[in-house]
Amino acid sequence: MNGREVYADMSRILFTTFFLGVLASVSQGCNDTGFSSVISAQKNNDRGPDLNVPAPVASSGPIAVPNPGSPPVPVPSSPPVLVPVPAPTAAPVPVPVPTSVPVPVPAPVPVPTSDPAPVPAPTSAPMPVPMPSVVCDPFGGSAGGSAENGLEAKLTYLPSNAEAISRGLSTTSFAIGAPDVVVSPSKLILSQLNVSTRPFTEGFADSASGTKLKNLDGEDLIEYFSVQAESRVRLAGKDKEGDYEFALMADDGAILDLDPSMTGKSFERWVDNDGTHGNTLGCSTKRLHIAAGEEIPIRMNYYQGPRVRIALMMLWREKKASEARAEEECGMGRGDTYYFESGKKSASEPTSNYHALLGRGWKVLSPENFVLPNAKTVNPCAKK
Repeated sequence: MNGREVYADMSRILFTTFFLGVLASVSQGCNDTGFSSVISAQKNNDRGPDLNVPAPVASSGPIAVPNPGSPPVPVPSSPPVLVPVPAPTAAPVPVPVPTSVPVPVPAPVPVPTSDPAPVPAPTSAPMPVPMPSVVCDPFGGSAGGSAENGLEAKLTYLPSNAEAISRGLSTTSFAIGAPDVVVSPSKLILSQLNVSTRPFTEGFADSASGTKLKNLDGEDLIEYFSVQAESRVRLAGKDKEGDYEFALMADDGAILDLDPSMTGKSFERWVDNDGTHGNTLGCSTKRLHIAAGEEIPIRMNYYQGPRVRIALMMLWREKKASEARAEEECGMGRGDTYYFESGKKSASEPTSNYHALLGRGWKVLSPENFVLPNAKTVNPCAKK
């Protein structure tokens, strides 16, 4: 047997010895930990390495050291150590970033390089022409009297498109504060109420300057106006103390309120000749006793409807208690030509019917019968 064969035999012996030592260690570990541990370890190895379980380390028996000069004996390598590999983690699902609605950026405002064009002013109803502060006797008459005599009046009117005109007019249609009513800043001074039926085309003009009153359309005010007068009536001249009836001859409507208490706080309706109509005589249904020196507060409202004729006369008559007969013409719509001839711009010529009325005791109140409502007021139209 040569040296090479001896070396091969010695290697087989050493390997066998080493292998038996390993089997002995494994068998001892199985007895200590039980068969189940081996099975569990085997399952763990099937699933993959467990980081918490240490890998078993094989114990070896005594290793024979070869004689010096013998060929090197190969040392069997230990079983490979299983290194745990972490389980693959799923890639994180990307969270979508919320998109917001884009905010529109306003376009830059162009800066004008030159002066901007003027903005036209909104159009409105034409403004009335400035009116005079006082109008003296606009319907004609004495245009004077004494400093204390006369009637003081407000002037109101309706625009031509006012709804009240189509509904039907009355004195209340022209009341201050009623719909569409325009109040003139001018004050009217009347010496008396003695306007016989006639055309009214000249309008209202200041007695001193001749300035005309205009409506909202800039036209002369000759229709759809109202005169709301106040005064005090008294006996004058040859008037006698007694019981008096009152009447208004008017075209169109007119009403008369009196205050028998003379306090200025207890007005009562005495004559109702309201409404749009031709020349009509409206009378009171009762009498008022008036003594010398007494001043009875009165309110008279008159309105002119559609152009062109007007009439406004205030009459009274003393009536004795024995005279029970009422005036037959009261409330009768006689029209424009019954009492006065038509066709004249100034004072019309009275007819026989008007003379008959005077024959039954009626007469127009004179300027001396009217006293301005405020004792401190001085008639600005009085003759110097």
